[in-house]
This record gives sequence, C-alpha cells and structure tokens, in this order.
Amino acid sequence: MLLNDLLALCADAERAADTYETVAREAVRKLIAPQGKVDPKLLEREQFAAHGFAWIATYVAAIRQMRRWAEANAG
Repeated sequence: MLLNDLLALCADAERAADTYETVAREAVRKLIAPQGKVDPKLLEREQFAAHGFAWIATYVAAIRQMRRWAEANAG
C-alpha cells in the first residue's frame, strides 16, 4: 500500500538529510581546514571523518535524485 503523502515525506526527509550534511560538513571543515584551506596533515589525520562526510554527501545526493525522479514519475 502506498502512502498518500509519500512525496511530501520524501521532501521532509531530504530537508533533514540536507541539514545533517551541512552540520557534518562544518564539523569536518573545522577538523581539516581550521584556517579556511585544507591542511594535508590534518586531512591525513582526520581521514576517517572526511570519508564519513563523503559518504553522507553521497547519500544525500542520492536521496535528492530519487525524490526528483519520483516526483517526475508521479503522473
């Protein structure tokens, strides 16, 4: 059974994911680029956090594209 408000729920989820990505980006930025430019030594030290952020950003992009696809095909 499909939810009547599924697209609205997807849009809400996308907004929440965008917020999460923004917070994660800022946290990683503080770790690897405290002076505004990526410090290679800090990036090496914090590569787990950087890779984690990349995963988050990829997932958020996928959520966004799936929602757009669903809206385009909703009829």
